[in-house]
Amino acid sequence: MTVIARVPRGSFAYWEKRFAPYPQLTDAVLPVHYLDCPDSGRILGFVRQPSQTPMIDLLQTPDAIMGSFRANTRNEIRRAEREAVQCRAASGFDKFLALYEAMSTQKTLPPTPRGYFESLGKHRCVTEATIDDKIVCSHVYVADRSVGRVRLIRSASLFRESEHEERQKIAQSFGGQLRLEANYLSAALHAYRVTHDLYRRARDI
Repeated sequence: MTVIARVPRGSFAYWEKRFAPYPQLTDAVLPVHYLDCPDSGRILGFVRQPSQTPMIDLLQTPDAIMGSFRANTRNEIRRAEREAVQCRAASGFDKFLALYEAMSTQKTLPPTPRGYFESLGKHRCVTEATIDDKIVCSHVYVADRSVGRVRLIRSASLFRESEHEERQKIAQSFGGQLRLEANYLSAALHAYRVTHDLYRRARDI
């Protein structure tokens, strides 16, 4: 199954398709961005963006999963337990957005419209870490149970790191096996982005 979400960008919007086995040729003429696909090489009508994804098998025992973490990460987890940090699943994303928007006043962050999260529907998972019931960190994941995939897509915290830096740290500290994958940008969406960028530059001259 492919997770499909609508990504609004002002008056424009495009479709995000995640975990698809292969980009559909008919989508080449539509504004579509395929993410986290098997790397199938070049595909007519799409711009290929190769990537490496660290994969963790969650069917392992908790001890095996914990054992794959970096030593420093395991120590940080034990320290959080001693300091009574609580981790929980959230029923919605309003608190995440509030934390994200507060963080965006200090850092340059990609836009995160409410409509995007709403379009994820049942595939959206939100987690929170709290101290004394105060949320200090929150993550949004996209999950597809039919293919057994979960992917972190947004982070927000009270810490100084940017969202990109925090996600990089998460990816690097939890181990896993690197898998070669690719994102595919439809020709239509690629053309729109190039044209929009040229227009913006001309306007700023």
